[in-house]
Amino acid sequence: MEAIKILNIQLESNPRSRAALSLLGYCNYLSGNYEIAADMYEQLTKYYPSIVEYRIYLAQALYKAENYEEALQAANAIPPDYNHQKSILQFAIKYQMNDLSDSEKILNNASEDRQETLVCKGCVLYKENKFEDAQQMFTNAKKLGESPDIEYNIGVCCYKLKMLSSAHTCIQNILEDANKNHPDIILKSRVDPGMPRQSLANSPALYESCLIEAYNLKAAIDYHLGNNDDAKECLNEMPPREDEELDSVTLHNLALVNIEKDPDDSFKKLNFLLKNPPCPPEALANLLILYCKYEQYDLAHDVLSENEDLKSKYLSEEEISYITALSMMRTSKEAAYESLEKLGKIYRDAIEKQHKLMKDNKNNTDKNFFSKIVNNYENILQKYLPVITAQAKIFWDLGNYDTVESILKSNDIQEIYNENQTWKINLGHAYFIQETYFKEAINYYMDVYNNATDILTIPASVIANLCVSLIMIQRNEEAQEIIKTVEEEEAKAMQTNPDGQFFHVCIVNLIVGTLYCAKGNYEFGIGRILVSFQNFHKRMNMDTWYYAKRCFLSLIENLAKQILCVPDKLFLELLNFLDNADKYGKNITTQITDSHSSEENAEKCTVSSEARLLKKMLLKIKDHYYSDVDKE
Repeated sequence: MEAIKILNIQLESNPRSRAALSLLGYCNYLSGNYEIAADMYEQLTKYYPSIVEYRIYLAQALYKAENYEEALQAANAIPPDYNHQKSILQFAIKYQMNDLSDSEKILNNASEDRQETLVCKGCVLYKENKFEDAQQMFTNAKKLGESPDIEYNIGVCCYKLKMLSSAHTCIQNILEDANKNHPDIILKSRVDPGMPRQSLANSPALYESCLIEAYNLKAAIDYHLGNNDDAKECLNEMPPREDEELDSVTLHNLALVNIEKDPDDSFKKLNFLLKNPPCPPEALANLLILYCKYEQYDLAHDVLSENEDLKSKYLSEEEISYITALSMMRTSKEAAYESLEKLGKIYRDAIEKQHKLMKDNKNNTDKNFFSKIVNNYENILQKYLPVITAQAKIFWDLGNYDTVESILKSNDIQEIYNENQTWKINLGHAYFIQETYFKEAINYYMDVYNNATDILTIPASVIANLCVSLIMIQRNEEAQEIIKTVEEEEAKAMQTNPDGQFFHVCIVNLIVGTLYCAKGNYEFGIGRILVSFQNFHKRMNMDTWYYAKRCFLSLIENLAKQILCVPDKLFLELLNFLDNADKYGKNITTQITDSHSSEENAEKCTVSSEARLLKKMLLKIKDHYYSDVDKE
């Protein structure tokens, strides 16, 4: 920045200074000020038209500034003597414009034996979802010279092909290269816990190292495997940058891994990405699906209608049908179910087709071909399951749990998903909610519990429901043993990651506490809930507060009706808890807000404001109780 200030002063005294203009273009380019850099190089092309390099730099700066049409014009002006560089630039611009047809044609003019040409061909294959061919093309490029960016491209292809071990090898290679060639970045990234980390900004060295890309890829793998805490830790370990310096992929991944901790902030991040393109292709689908997951169907509908261009660009017809059906669930459950049924028919036909292909090619000697069929089959199964669970949820919301069970246990569904953990969890929930099939719920929940390599990757609600089911059929010792195991595993995880947030023990205690409150044993139930919030600031989020306040409101209602009374000790503990909620809950929202919500409304929708309101109710009841005693 200092260099730019000095050069600007020099330029004022000599506006046509080649040295000042050239250095300003270079410095601004490296600083990410691409439009200013383009302005400098545009002036240089006018004042020094014979120097071809300035035309190349102008096209590069415009390309990085995402002014693709102008960048293409500048690239076309590069003379034929620089044909390879010209072709690679034209390709990059057309590629970013999603014009794959022209991109491939342009590559015919590039030198076939050059590494850049092979990388470009690999990029086209990747965008066409030909991941095996893309991986081979990048591997051929790597033979001409190793580099972190090619290693990353191979790693992404492996991730898409579910070759996660190979993807991890690529990530490790990038980290080793950074240790060797950019030790200063590694050194600045590794500081003692609690110590401030100095921003590395988006320096050329950081760009060359591909460390940001490697950490994002590792986080994506962890997230895909259900290891959300590992994904968070991975993103926290990446080289430090200020919030405004974060790239779109990192911002997108941060939104996904922190959705449970702070849904409102995650939704704001994803909306920001959509409004400030280019954004990761997955951003739109993830925002819509997460809105539907949190039952914000109106917001999902608004996003879908406001982003017609992105919808056609990034969403398949099946994804659009699925999200449209979900967004109808509030207004017309019948229409939503019919739409999901039509979509389900498409997936069932595709599953049948892929299953036949697998059967016909079982003895095929081409292992890669058979592997591709299996991957396609698994991908379709993965897409079909949310459709089934969405149909089941329609009847769940209506309280028709028998039909939920019937949908999940229909012959074709049970045969396809018999070993699928998500299916087992949903069927366990269907039995659990009916309150008469606890043994059946235990069978499915226990299967998930026993087959987990890490019990903290199991949804906390599953473990909680398992414990409650065991308690309900008088198997209390087994429930206590499971809770003890979860506590031990969570304690180990907290030692490994002291800054992490872990909710399993908290949610198990919350749900057990809720059970006792529902049965009228408020003293034990509320006590269990208060215990669940040890390490308060690490346990509190939108979901845990929701479970807690439901029980508090139920207690307040019964106290107000004078149906029950609680010991003074518990009353004081509850008031102290609400004071802590007020203290730590100022920035924790209690409902999803959209970008149009007023600041005043947002302030009311926090744990802090709701805790103060609950405390006010309790104190009013207490005052009323003692005033009645005095009268007597």
